[in-house]
Amino acid sequence: MKLTCSCCAATILGTISSASGTNTRVADSRTQLMPDPLGGGGSAGATSMNWDAVGAIAESLGAVGVIVTLIYLSAQIRHNNSQLSGAATTAVYEYQRTLTETLNSDSELYKIVLRGNEDLSSLDPWEQQRFAIWCLHETSMWEMCHRLFNQGALDEELFRGKESYWLLLHSSPGRRDWWNTQTVMLNEEFRQYVSGLLGEIPVRKLGQVVPIFDSSHHDPQT
Repeated sequence: MKLTCSCCAATILGTISSASGTNTRVADSRTQLMPDPLGGGGSAGATSMNWDAVGAIAESLGAVGVIVTLIYLSAQIRHNNSQLSGAATTAVYEYQRTLTETLNSDSELYKIVLRGNEDLSSLDPWEQQRFAIWCLHETSMWEMCHRLFNQGALDEELFRGKESYWLLLHSSPGRRDWWNTQTVMLNEEFRQYVSGLLGEIPVRKLGQVVPIFDSSHHDPQT
């Protein structure tokens, strides 16, 4: 009985030993087939190529993400710029409408402005004050348009059209005198910009260029 048990035990131990050896050989074969993540062994080149491919794919995906983001931002900027440009254009025409209505509703002021444009010294002290305030009000629109244009919010064609009128207006003797002495409330950069433009334009009476601005057509006493 003991002998039989001993034989069985020996058989079992042999089987375990054999299985252990088989598992070891399988594990070894698997180890040989698996690439070494640290770059060792005969599969180092293939492993390196695999990591390079993964890195290239990751970079490509990252680049695509950046491009998509830029496209989205560009679309948003165009949309916002369009809205800003529309608001700026509306503001310019609203400002212009206010100036026009003010002159149309105040004939005395209109006559003062016409006479002041021709000759500032022809106005009495009170009239000179009203003329100065009006010039500041009107030229502030130019300053506003100049700022909006530099910010890219105002259409260039619209800005240049308005500016040509203002340059003509400031070429008159009285308006030029006002510009040279009473523009302290305007932005310094804007003042330098306009002064540079006016330096290239001769002084001349508006009535000689645009008859409607001829003050002699209006009786200052009525």
